[in-house]
Amino acid sequence: MSARKMTEKEIQQTKYEKTMQTIAWRAGYYRANPSAFCADYLGITNLKLFQKILLWCMMHYNKFYYVASRSQGKTYLVALFAVIRAILFPGELIVTTSYTFKQGKDIVLKITDGFMHKSPMLRSEILKYSTGLNDCGIWFKNGSQIIVKVANENTRGTRSTLLICDEARMISQKIVDTILRPMNVSRSPGYLDKPEYKHLRTMPKEMYMSSAYYKASEMFEKVKDYTANSLDETMSYFVCALPYQLS
Repeated sequence: MSARKMTEKEIQQTKYEKTMQTIAWRAGYYRANPSAFCADYLGITNLKLFQKILLWCMMHYNKFYYVASRSQGKTYLVALFAVIRAILFPGELIVTTSYTFKQGKDIVLKITDGFMHKSPMLRSEILKYSTGLNDCGIWFKNGSQIIVKVANENTRGTRSTLLICDEARMISQKIVDTILRPMNVSRSPGYLDKPEYKHLRTMPKEMYMSSAYYKASEMFEKVKDYTANSLDETMSYFVCALPYQLS
């Protein structure tokens, strides 16, 4: 007896399921290996080993602190990670903040004036972008956003799922605790509404980058806290300080 022929609807459904399985596998692979995503999708193949390691840590830890000397490419690497998160995690709300508007805007410019010119795939992901004073940011077709805010009282109420503080040593800890962190919330994709996926809920992410500074600063106390917490396996903290020789 010959096998029953599939209907056109069944054929389309099978194709759809295979496509979604491939997307799920690739998304899972690239989320676990962000440097591979840079090479395969964004066309960025010149990352140094320490940059690949830092990208992995940015992806896998909820609290990240990176202290480095000048000219080490902190803004470049953070901008690259913001792009990776925005593409691989639809609906991600990324807020980049700094003591000055120019410092925060540099992350967006790294993307619009650098990555976009080199990557047609990245350009195809972006719906629109702006570098204006009142609406500086990048909006993606999948619902993700990368927006720039100055770290002051006017940022109150700006919701994020990924908070990036560039040149964090210049940002008051009071602003972080009272303005920025309270609005840093967990990402809520639609599948979490289903009971079988509730265990997959994730914590919001915080990232701090800064050049080194004096021990008398608030930054030193925060770095010590991160160092202590990074030794606790039940907590998702990462901290590193890379010397000027690397630059």
